[in-house]
Order: sequence, then C-alpha cells, then structure tokens
Amino acid sequence: MPFSLMPCRISLRRVLLAIIPGTACLLALPDGRSAETTPPAGQLLRLEGQPGGVFAVVFLPDGKHILSAGGGYRAGRPNGCDLRLWDAKTGKEVRRFEGHMGPVLAAAVSPDGQSILSGSADCTAQLWECSTGKELARFRHQAAIRSVAIAPDGLSILTGSSDGTTRRWETASGQMMQIYDRDRTRAVHCAVFSPDGRHVVTGGFGRSIRVWETETARMEAHCDTTATVLHLVVAPDNLGLVSADSEGGVWLWPIRGGDPVRGYSRATRAASAVAISSDGKQVAAGMRDGTVRVWDRESGKEKARFEGHVGTVSTVAFAPDGRTLASGGEDGSVRVWQISREVAKPKTAGE
Repeated sequence: MPFSLMPCRISLRRVLLAIIPGTACLLALPDGRSAETTPPAGQLLRLEGQPGGVFAVVFLPDGKHILSAGGGYRAGRPNGCDLRLWDAKTGKEVRRFEGHMGPVLAAAVSPDGQSILSGSADCTAQLWECSTGKELARFRHQAAIRSVAIAPDGLSILTGSSDGTTRRWETASGQMMQIYDRDRTRAVHCAVFSPDGRHVVTGGFGRSIRVWETETARMEAHCDTTATVLHLVVAPDNLGLVSADSEGGVWLWPIRGGDPVRGYSRATRAASAVAISSDGKQVAAGMRDGTVRVWDRESGKEKARFEGHVGTVSTVAFAPDGRTLASGGEDGSVRVWQISREVAKPKTAGE
C-alpha cells in the first residue's frame, strides 16, 4: 500500500524520547513530566493536569469519583495548590477546590461523601462542600498540616502537623477539642481515626505509633518502630493497623500495641504510603522506586505489582469494591489499576 511521510521538526530542547527495554516508550517534556505512548500493564486510567506532585488520592464512597491533592513550587512560589475531583470512569475533571496558598499534602472525604477535608503546607486545613466547592471552615496549625481525617460520625475532624501536634476539632463550630501529640520537635506525618471512632492513631518522626482514646486524649498503647512512620491506616475490623516507614518496611501491628504481626516489605527503597481494602483482606503500598504493590493481608503473599510512575509513589487508595486501586506520585499523575488477574484494556483520560 503506498504511503507518504510528512516532514516534521522536533526540538531536542523541548522533547526527549526515551525507549526503556521492557517498558513503555516515554516522552520527557519540558516541565519534567513524562508522557507514555503505551500504558503500563494493569493500568486502566491515567489522570493528568495537576501541577507538581500528587500527595493524596481518595475514592469517594460511591466509587464513581476520585479526589486528588497536590501542588508544588515554581521559582519559589506555590504552583497548582489545589484539590481536584475526577470522574473515575472517564478521567474527566469534575471540580476544583481552590483556596490553599501552598501545596495540598493531605485529603479526606466524609463517610456520606458530602464533605471534603484538606491539609496544606500553608498551615491550614479546610473543610469543603463536595457538591459546590464552597469552603465551610478553616483550621490552623503553626506548621504544615501533613495528615487529615474525618470521624466516622462526621462530627469532628483530625489534623496532624509538622508542629508536632495532632488536634481534634468540632466540625460544626471549628473549636479545638483535644490535642494528642505535644512534642514540637517531632513532626506528625499521619493521624487517623479507628473505624469505630473510639481511638485516634498517630505516627511520625517519634519512631513510634501511638494509640489514643478519642474522647480523653489518653494514650492507651504504642508500637515502637525502627524508622520514621510515613503513613498508617487502621484495618476495618479495628484489630490491626498497617504502617509504612522510611526504611522500606510495610508492617501489620496489633492495635493494642506490641511487636509487628507481619511484614509485607523490607525493600531497600522506602515505602511512602499504605492502604487497606474495605473488606480488610488486601494491603497496598506505594514505593519510592515507582512501584505499587498489593499483598494478601493474612498470608503476606504478594498479589500484584504495578510499574509506571516515575519517582516516588506518594499515595494509594482502594476503590470501595476493592477491585481497583488508585495511586499518585511525584510525577504529577494519578493512575487507576486493576488488581484482579484479568486485566481490562487500558485507556487514557478523555477516551
């Protein structure tokens, strides 16, 4: 069949083509991002457009939308400091939540899906109305807010900060109710409610995981770690929690304190984030080597490994049905993966 070649001009100062054996073809773009010509195995969707890195991804309870948080700096000024809501099926952007003056480092969604909470490097946490993007309340710390959570009953929220404190606030009035961590020399990286709301669990530079009684702020238990705790989640059954640390470990701990029950990863490259599926049967982690890994919680057997991110995977989240997993990284992308062995045909946003 006859064909013709159309002349084209590509400036090497603008686009760099890299072919990596055994992987997709990558285009390195002027802003440092990469564009794939072929989606990685297992990838269902890739969401693009948020400047800087992606630090948090959360599925809404309906499973139809994904919330992403991120941002960065350019020439010393904040760039793209916002939250974005995406259609989980089409990859189209639905709404932006704008108002932070620094990168958005953490995000959470209320159990009813009506409210969104965000934490930022600008030292504030903001509560938003999901359907309109309207700001409902603002909470302040003395340093960057690295972790946020909404109580199961929606009546209070939690903020963990680099100022060394974890604080609980009343949602309706915005009044502070409790302070759990008070060591200002040890940044708090993660703070979460237990699924029953009776406990608050925190971790960070202190090399320990602390379990607090929600109402009294009394510490009930702790787990000693060998490295900085970067992220943690409590299992749906309230019987255990999973942490990621700076030495690469992903560990399952008893919520009443003590030694780890099981280790999922002892990689030389650190794990950055962890998640547990809603049925409690699967554990996922985002790694600094760009991979996303999924294990069976009970056996510790690796079920899946996904490759595609360039650089650290900062956040992972299971869809409510546990069949798919979202991840976000410093490459500025959000990716949705199919966990089951039968991989659906990949697609890109906008198809």
